[in-house]
Amino acid sequence: MEAIHSLCTGLRDAGHECYLVGGAVRDLLMGRAVLDFDFATDARPEQVQRRFKKTIPTGIKHGTVSVLINSHRFEVTTYRGEANYTDGRHPDAVFFSDSLSEDLRRRDFTINALAYDPESRTVIDEHDGLIDLENRLIRTIGAPRDRFYEDALRPVRACRFAATLDFDIDPETESALADRDVHRRTRLIAVERFTEELWKGFRARHVESMIRHLEKSGLLYIFFPAHFGLVPETTPGCFADLLEMADCDPTLKMARWWDDLGFNEPRSVSGMGQSLRFSRQQVRDIDWFCRYFSFQREMRAVFESDFNPHPARISAPVSMNLFPVDAAALDQFLQDNMIKYEIRRFLSGLKEIYRAESVAFLDKLRTLAINLVPIDFLIRIVTQDPITIRDLAVNGRDLMRLGFSGPRIGDMLRRFLDRVLKQPTDNQYEILMREFDRRQEILDQ
Repeated sequence: MEAIHSLCTGLRDAGHECYLVGGAVRDLLMGRAVLDFDFATDARPEQVQRRFKKTIPTGIKHGTVSVLINSHRFEVTTYRGEANYTDGRHPDAVFFSDSLSEDLRRRDFTINALAYDPESRTVIDEHDGLIDLENRLIRTIGAPRDRFYEDALRPVRACRFAATLDFDIDPETESALADRDVHRRTRLIAVERFTEELWKGFRARHVESMIRHLEKSGLLYIFFPAHFGLVPETTPGCFADLLEMADCDPTLKMARWWDDLGFNEPRSVSGMGQSLRFSRQQVRDIDWFCRYFSFQREMRAVFESDFNPHPARISAPVSMNLFPVDAAALDQFLQDNMIKYEIRRFLSGLKEIYRAESVAFLDKLRTLAINLVPIDFLIRIVTQDPITIRDLAVNGRDLMRLGFSGPRIGDMLRRFLDRVLKQPTDNQYEILMREFDRRQEILDQ
C-alpha cells in the first residue's frame, strides 16, 4: 500500500525506525482482513507530528499520534515500557523507550507481539509468536499469572481471542485463567470492559469457544450472578445451536445463550442488562428474542404431543402473554430479516416433526391459539415461503442428472434450503443452479 510506504519512508528518512505491530501483523499472516494498522517507532510524538502534514494527537500522553495519508488513518505509537499495574487496570507509569524489543515484551500474547518491516518485508518474532500462530495457540509472553496480574482484562481477552481467531489456549495459560489471585484482580476491572470483550466474542463465528473457557475457568461468574441460587451453565444443546447460528446477529446469539442460562424472563433480562451495562436497545432486543424462544418451545411441545403417549405431560396451549399487545413493536420485530430467517428455519424443522402435508400443518397451527398475534404471521410464512426441501425449485432428480448420488444430494439440497430460508425469492432454478456451479468451482480448485 502506497500510504504505508509513505509513512515508513517519512520516519526512516528522518533517522527513525518504523514497524507494523500487533494484531495487524497477526491478521495479515492469517489472511484475515485488517481493519486497523498500528505502527511502532522510536520517534517521539512531537517528532511524528513534525514529519507529517495531517496528524491528530489521539493519545499523545501515551505516545500515540494518528497520521492521515491519502484518506488512510494510521496509529503511530512511540516504543514504550511500563511500570507495575498496582490497580490491575492501568500501568503506574508509561515511559518512552528506544527499543522495539522492550515494546514487544510488554504485550499480552505471543501472537500479538509480532512486528513487520514493510521495507525489508521481514517479520520480527522474539517470542515464538509465529510458531503459536501456526499451531493456532494463544499463549502469554512469559509467566501467564504474571501477565494476567499486570492487566486484569487479559484473562477475558484470552477467552475472547479463542472465539475470534478459533484458536486453542495453551495449557499453562489456560490453567492461570482459573487462578484465585487472578480472579481477585479481574474483579477490579470495570464491567463495561468485560462487556465490550463479550460482544466482540459474540460477533465471532466460534463464540461457543469463549463461553466454554469463561465457564470452565470461573471467570464468567465474576460478572454473571447466580440465578435462583444456581450457577448458570451452558447446555450442550445451546452450544450446538450457537454453532448453527455462527453467522447470525450477535444479539440473537446472546439471547439464545441467556435463554439457555435461565435469564429469559423480562425481569431477569432487564436485571442482567443493567448489571452488564447493556444499552436499552440491546436489552429490548434480547427480551424480544427470549420471548420468541419461549414461543418456539411451547409450539414445539404442542406439535410433539401428537406423538407423545402421555399428552397430559405436555405443556399447556401456547401462552397469549409471550408477546406484549403492541402491534407496531411486534410488526417491527417480525419484519426483521434475521428474525424472518430464524422463524422460517424453526417452522421448517417443525413441519418435519409433524410429518404432514401443508393443509394438515396449517390446521395444526390454527388450533394453537386463535388470538395469538404471531399465528397469522406464521401461517402467512407457511403458505407463501418455501420452508422445506420439497418446496425447492430444484429437486433430487435434477442433481442426479448432474452426476450427484447418495448423501451428496441431501447435503446440496440442505444448502439450497438454507439459502432460500434466508431469501425466499432465491428459490428459482437458475439462481440455485448458479449456487451449485459456484460450489463446484470451489471444490475443483
